[in-house]
Amino acid sequence: MTLVHDGRSEKLATPSADLVAPQCPLCGGASSVVLRGISDAPDTEVRACDDCEAQFLEPMMTDAEEDAYYRDYYASQATRYVRRPQLEEVQAERQAHYQREDAFHRTLLQTTHGGAPVVVEIGPGAGGFARYAQSVGVDHYVGVDRSLSNRRFLASSFAGDGAFSFPANVPETMVGKADLVIAAGVLEHCRDPRAFMRSTLRWARTTGRLAFAIPNPRPPLIEIFDHEPFRRFAYTKQHPFTFSERSLECLGRELGLHAQFSYIQAWGLDNLLSWLRYGRPRDFSDISAVLSETTIRSFAHDMCRNRSTDLMWVVFERTSVERAAP
Repeated sequence: MTLVHDGRSEKLATPSADLVAPQCPLCGGASSVVLRGISDAPDTEVRACDDCEAQFLEPMMTDAEEDAYYRDYYASQATRYVRRPQLEEVQAERQAHYQREDAFHRTLLQTTHGGAPVVVEIGPGAGGFARYAQSVGVDHYVGVDRSLSNRRFLASSFAGDGAFSFPANVPETMVGKADLVIAAGVLEHCRDPRAFMRSTLRWARTTGRLAFAIPNPRPPLIEIFDHEPFRRFAYTKQHPFTFSERSLECLGRELGLHAQFSYIQAWGLDNLLSWLRYGRPRDFSDISAVLSETTIRSFAHDMCRNRSTDLMWVVFERTSVERAAP
């Protein structure tokens, strides 16, 4: 590096690579530190991009670390499937969540061809959305899951319904067939969200939608209360990115997609008050007992109105499509 002044040049030391702030992996913009040390990675920084406003971990997990992490995760998950009644309870709870937001989720399942929707879900979990989709008359559903034990549980749970299948990968016969490709709690796990979005777009028909549920970067415990214990809990090494609306709009434009956002408060006021009181996740039934349903619904409504929720949906559609039925 050379500094020129008064017609003379002066040699300056080139900045060390350790002193150069990491660029945003999404847009290449400059970044600054938001938080040093998170719950499961005390040496990791959370950085925010000055341009697209996404937050990302530095360093992210390597391929080997990610493989080891998910190998252990799926091994521990497999033990859950011994307790089938508990999983069925989780499935029912998740289905109830989708039903509470029925108006929104029905818009996701609307088709332009007038027929029943075809759905591909990446990461179906305990099958809450699959059960909801079944209740509203989805014509064909494919739930893709990396976990063998999860696929077996879901296949047995939906046994007898030929419209539902749970493979390890999306069949090639589904390319361009889905009215909706949905992934709840998946995109934030991807170290290469561009590649993930590009692959999911393959399954959508021209008039189809991509819908991703992701953590909102402005949950009430951070946006309103600046709650340090929750902040460190919310960031985890398995989530390399926390997306902003702006960053998702940029990713969408690269693929010729238009983004729309919706905000849902999945956790109630009882959970928030429990965090403020105890500073950690725990059973909050003692607090729930003193709150009315009206109070809890009003809280959720106000958080959605202010876009300060724990959950954010982004729905992508192609910016220019022919609306004729296929």
